[in-house]
Amino acid sequence: MKGLVRIALLAAIVGSMLTTAWAGEETIGVKLRMWSATMGGDMRVDEDNILGTEIDIDDVLDMEKDDKAFEGVITFKPFHNSRFDLEYWSNNFDGETRLAQTFIFDGETYDLGTQVNSSMDMNVATLTYSYVISTPRVADIAIEAGPVIGVKLLDYEGSLHAVDAPVPFSAGEKFTTPAPVVGLRVTADLTKWITVEADVNGLKMSNIQDIDATLIDAHAEVTLNLWRGFYIGGGYHYFDIDVTDESGSSGEKTEVDFTLDGLYLSAGYRF
Repeated sequence: MKGLVRIALLAAIVGSMLTTAWAGEETIGVKLRMWSATMGGDMRVDEDNILGTEIDIDDVLDMEKDDKAFEGVITFKPFHNSRFDLEYWSNNFDGETRLAQTFIFDGETYDLGTQVNSSMDMNVATLTYSYVISTPRVADIAIEAGPVIGVKLLDYEGSLHAVDAPVPFSAGEKFTTPAPVVGLRVTADLTKWITVEADVNGLKMSNIQDIDATLIDAHAEVTLNLWRGFYIGGGYHYFDIDVTDESGSSGEKTEVDFTLDGLYLSAGYRF
């Protein structure tokens, strides 16, 4: 996670330096979102050719469904038809339960009745470029839309701890991978005070560094423009990921399939 934070800070500094160097139509924006995310999904880990059990995160592990997370977004527009966005967010979910069934995870057997503590962390950093196509402003109404390309850095870690087994043990899996994304962004100024924005980006990759993945990341937001660049708003964030990772040693395979979604509040400043 520290590495992702360093990347985000470095990109923010570089972006600010670049936009300061350009004169004319440049704009810089910073935004903070407070996301109430709800999670659902399943995971499976094979180790040393020992097939793992597909585990429902909620039903089997009783992992918490909801998490309050903060998202940070930095936007810079060096030219009228160009926009860059840097976004970072992270989620952490924990669970604690006495197992109602036996299962295998990462080569370890977790027996019926064992007290198991679980955790799942997801950190996501996204850098995108949008080519902006604008309509003339008429009666305070204007629309911007355009394609999005970029890269998303995914950092995942999941672990299980059998705390009251005869010999307590732990097992876990983690991966960090960059992934190219494409998408679409639309922004509409409906009045001087109200702006609506929606964006979606994602990927479909097969056998890249022994990783298969399908991903969708989307936002829809309404903001109220208050005073001299300050604004507040609210929206909905949907994130879905399905990853199969065979980049480890022979006989090792990780499958993660889960969805995060929920409403958020936002506040920001444009200048």
